[in-house]
Amino acid sequence: MNPSPQDIIQPAVDQAAEKFQQVQTQARQQVREHPLAVVLVALGAGLAAGLAIRFLAAPPPPPTTRQRIQRTLEDIQGRLMDLAQPAYKRASEFAGSGADMMKKGIDQVQDHVQDLHLEKKIDGILGRIKGLFG
Repeated sequence: MNPSPQDIIQPAVDQAAEKFQQVQTQARQQVREHPLAVVLVALGAGLAAGLAIRFLAAPPPPPTTRQRIQRTLEDIQGRLMDLAQPAYKRASEFAGSGADMMKKGIDQVQDHVQDLHLEKKIDGILGRIKGLFG
């Protein structure tokens, strides 16, 4: 037959209760033997706890003028960045498109210049101009 959970836990509970009674007896004995030390320790612990609570419960000091200005400027900067982000993205897209269009245009102009044999025509025109003055 399997033992119940209570049967398994009961010895540990009994042992803990016995240990607690021993500690309690020792504490009472210390209080009887050293009452002044116990009072001073309790007073010190209470004072430390009170100071800790006061320190933790105290509101933080108000921000300085410089801190308030810095926070305001950071807030303004963040808001401006949020507002400018879509425009910056759009401008970047236009710049990329414009650069692509310029490149295509230059390529087309170069193709047309080569197709026109412009150098030969310019040489012919310069030759005629020299002939007029020569």
